[in-house]
Amino acid sequence: MPPGPFLLRRLLFPMLACLVTGSAVAQSSQPYFPPSPMLEARAWVLLDAGSGQVLAQQQADSQQEPGALVRLMQAWVILNALRDGRLQPEQRVRVSALAAQAAWDWRKERMPRWRSCSTVC
Repeated sequence: MPPGPFLLRRLLFPMLACLVTGSAVAQSSQPYFPPSPMLEARAWVLLDAGSGQVLAQQQADSQQEPGALVRLMQAWVILNALRDGRLQPEQRVRVSALAAQAAWDWRKERMPRWRSCSTVC
């Protein structure tokens, strides 16, 4: 028995449409990479989160002073320690000599000459 118009309309045409559109999508084998963004930042890096591959960068190896994110992270760590009771508001925190020597003065691009830094409020 030959296929009727119902079979052609309901099954064959949708299958043919899927085949045509699927093959058109499959032909684009090259991934699209937009041009690097034009940012006003002095230095930046764009990484692929899965592989860690650098996708784009501008002056990634240049030394820059720490930005607002560093200050936000410091505040976050301190506030969490206060909340958890590991730190009191009036408590003095002892800084090791090694940590004090490792501090970097980014504005002057040199290591500071600290003789001792025993406490930080």
